[in-house]
Amino acid sequence: MRLRIPSNRGRSICRFKELIADKAYDSTSFRHFLRRRGAKPTIPERKNRKKRKGRPLALGNQYRQRWKIERCFAWLDNSRRLIVRYERYIQHYKAFCLVALILLSVNRLLK
Repeated sequence: MRLRIPSNRGRSICRFKELIADKAYDSTSFRHFLRRRGAKPTIPERKNRKKRKGRPLALGNQYRQRWKIERCFAWLDNSRRLIVRYERYIQHYKAFCLVALILLSVNRLLK
C-alpha cells in the first residue's frame, strides 16, 4: 500500500506505508531508517541476535502472504534468460520478465 505525498513541483512522492522483508534485513539501524521515512517495518527477528527491549514484534497477516511473492520469484527463476542477465538495457529485461509472466500464466491456465 502506498501513500502519496503531494509536492510543490513535479510528480508527487510515493512512499510505502509498510515494508515486509525477511530475517536478513533485521537490524536496528534499518528499522530506524524505515520509521524515519514513515514506513512500518514488518521484519521477523533473527534467532542468533540479542533480545530487544520492549514488547515482542507482531508480524501480522501481511507477512503470512509473503510466500506468494517468493513463489512467483521461484517460477521466474525457471527462465534462464532472467537469471543470467544477458540484456544490457533495462527495457529489454522488463520485456523478457513480461514474456516470462505471460508464459507462466498461459501454462497455468492450460493445466
